[in-house]
Amino acid sequence: MSLLGCVLGFALTYAVIAAVHKLPSGTIPRAEAVHVRWTVVLILAGIATMTTLLSATFPALLVARTDLQPALQVASRGVATRSVSNQDVVRATSQRGTLAGGG
Repeated sequence: MSLLGCVLGFALTYAVIAAVHKLPSGTIPRAEAVHVRWTVVLILAGIATMTTLLSATFPALLVARTDLQPALQVASRGVATRSVSNQDVVRATSQRGTLAGGG
């Protein structure tokens, strides 16, 4: 998804720059100086990458420290006639995986 957004963003950028260069002279001051600076693109890509990694890593580390045993014991005590089934364990571990994945 993010790669598609990046490609579409670059396509839009180049289309707008081409449109600016086709405008009559004097419409936009210094229109010929409008271009993509790759150093800025690389710096912003680095910032986006670090933000993505940090926002995904910290929640995953917090969830990884969570012990599932007490949570499952509390759930089993809530219903006296029912024991913890395999389905409950699968549900709890899949929720843990969803949280660890950031989504």
